[in-house]
Amino acid sequence: MMTSHSPFADADFRRWFAAETLLTVSMSTELALSLMLIDVSGSIALSGALASAISAVTLVCGVVGGGLADARNRRRIIRRCLWASILSMAALLAALLAHHMGAPIAAGALTFLIVASAAVVAGAEALADPSMDAALKELIEPAQYPRAMSAAQARTSLVSLGGAPATGALYGVSPFLPFVLRLLCDSSFLVLLKGIRRTFEPPRTEEGRLPLSVRSFLASYREGLGWVFSDSVVRTVVVCAPLVNLMVFTAGSWVVYSMSARDASPSLIGLVSMSFAVGTLIGSAFTPWLTDNVPSGWLAIAGLSWMALTLLAIFLFGVDPVVLSVLSCACMLPSPSIGAGLFAHVFRRTPSELQGRTLGVFTLMNGIATVSSPAIAAVAVACDGSLVLGVAVTALGVLGILALVSSRSVRGLAPLKEVGSE
Repeated sequence: MMTSHSPFADADFRRWFAAETLLTVSMSTELALSLMLIDVSGSIALSGALASAISAVTLVCGVVGGGLADARNRRRIIRRCLWASILSMAALLAALLAHHMGAPIAAGALTFLIVASAAVVAGAEALADPSMDAALKELIEPAQYPRAMSAAQARTSLVSLGGAPATGALYGVSPFLPFVLRLLCDSSFLVLLKGIRRTFEPPRTEEGRLPLSVRSFLASYREGLGWVFSDSVVRTVVVCAPLVNLMVFTAGSWVVYSMSARDASPSLIGLVSMSFAVGTLIGSAFTPWLTDNVPSGWLAIAGLSWMALTLLAIFLFGVDPVVLSVLSCACMLPSPSIGAGLFAHVFRRTPSELQGRTLGVFTLMNGIATVSSPAIAAVAVACDGSLVLGVAVTALGVLGILALVSSRSVRGLAPLKEVGSE
């Protein structure tokens, strides 16, 4: 039976999209935690260490959350994670208020609270992500996935463009405001979640839920990994994703570090970095038409080839800020279509009871790029090895593209319009 290609025709999805939008706005205020930590501790190095620690917490919790999403009540997981974020922010706000009013709170204690709050918030978000991804599978049909993803990426890009400046402006008015905004957004998310009537739950065992101990958790991931690597399309995408992401994330980090090394102003660095988000935003407008009409495998192969060429050009010619901005924007144009096309097929092929663990596997693989790319880019800039870095990461990206080209299953992926009519 043919369903509407627009997921917004469904009231539950509209509530879900509104709730996720609030959560995206909430997450965009993370800069305030770094600013507060620098103000309280006076250490930029400590702020940088916090960013690395948060990446590690996010990676671990994302993998754990993947197992939880297939073994426990997904709605309850999401709700408890949001409550953890809310309570953490409320405790931090209370401590900041007491500190502002002259109560004897040591700077060390306040620094600990900021770091702990950041870790709790990051962990809660990562734990909830697989459950939210699995919940989406119950709210939309596979044919609706590209439009849902395109809308989500456009929303994320818009929030990315304005999130940091808005957070900085709010923090400048009062350090309390970004955290109050986060509290309001997270609380409103819970209200909207309560209004969604559709169930999110995975299939149950006869006992009512899957057993969950360390041994059973590891066994469940072995089952998930077995399924991921038994499906030719999902296996190929899992292998390709970290190679391509390492290329993209390293280039993004390199732009920041190389411009800093050339003494570019922070505002100019921000504007150039923003070009990546602008490219994603423009590309998302063309995503539904492209994914409907172009075979998904060839769309990914062609799009990634374009991204590899433009990213290599960034390393070769990225000295002038205008050139960097144009290349950064051009590079990301096909990104939304690539993700929507490939992951719509992954989404369609993944059984509901394996959705969380599948996302956990992708989180682990992509975490390699997330954690390592800033360090690699920084070392290359410091050692004057930018050209070597550009060639090396582009070569890794090309390996990922070749993995797609070599897979008959990926090459044969149909346009999503045909999938929707099945």
